[in-house]
Amino acid sequence: MLTYLVTGSISGIGFTNKLNAAIEDLQNQDHEIIDIKYAQSIRRVSALILYK
Repeated sequence: MLTYLVTGSISGIGFTNKLNAAIEDLQNQDHEIIDIKYAQSIRRVSALILYK
């Protein structure tokens, strides 16, 4: 199993775009997404993608 970390700001759609691009990139390389864990603070958000 491998992990990929995506981080960004809560405001705006930048984080969503970064997350969608990361998922699409992994899938285009024939990786299987196992799970995505989210964490959020007052100003930042992150997603840890578990894949193989």
